[in-house]
Amino acid sequence: MIMGQSAIANRAAVYLLKRDYKRLAREVKSLNRFCLMLRVDAADTYGYQAVEVAADLSAVAF
Repeated sequence: MIMGQSAIANRAAVYLLKRDYKRLAREVKSLNRFCLMLRVDAADTYGYQAVEVAADLSAVAF
């Protein structure tokens, strides 16, 4: 499930998952259940592509 505060945040999340799937697969404990907080910096300038992982909240969420 992807939950963002705006449409651009949702698009950024999908973009990050597609772009960084291999790296994320190595870093998160489980690909079945994980929770990431993402940061979209300068969305007005760079759009949805200015996304980065702010925190892995999987341990807290599950």
